[in-house]
Amino acid sequence: MENSSNFEERVRQGHREEVAAFMLKLRSRILRRVRGKLRAAGITAVDTEDIFATCARRVDRMCLEGRLVALAEDDMAKYVLRMAENTATNKILAECRRQHTLQRLKRELPDLHDEIVAEPNQSVIESRLPKLTEGDREILELRLRGLSHVQIANALKVPLTTERTRWQRMRARVKAFMAPAAHSEERRIPQSTNRNSS
Repeated sequence: MENSSNFEERVRQGHREEVAAFMLKLRSRILRRVRGKLRAAGITAVDTEDIFATCARRVDRMCLEGRLVALAEDDMAKYVLRMAENTATNKILAECRRQHTLQRLKRELPDLHDEIVAEPNQSVIESRLPKLTEGDREILELRLRGLSHVQIANALKVPLTTERTRWQRMRARVKAFMAPAAHSEERRIPQSTNRNSS
């Protein structure tokens, strides 16, 4: 009981080292809980260590700002485990949104290179689609990461209508870039048949 009150007092005083040691002690339980939640949802692409780090940063920030209520160790453990579950749920929802977005992108841009989809970053996009502007690459990267049009507009600090217009223009450029050979061959075939029939 005395240890518990000492813990509560140190947390109340904002001892970040005490909170960090507590988080490390709780780490294996958090990881087990998060892995179980992710496994139940069928999600394997989420890094459980990232979820632990996110929780640890949140708890540290709360301690630093004096918002961490002094709790007994058991109560604190329940609170942190609930936080980890909520973080995992958010990651699951984000991954589901990303998968949904990728499916839509595959329908909209069926020739989009798999490497771009697998690793959406500016350099990969630039190497595969060199004709895109920097703004086009930025929008495509954010879209491939699962962000909605509203989220992209907020991230770029532009109105939603501007983001949608830029998205439509970028999509048209990608389509034009991905299929120039097919279009040029289609144009050549009718011309050559016309010449032969003359």
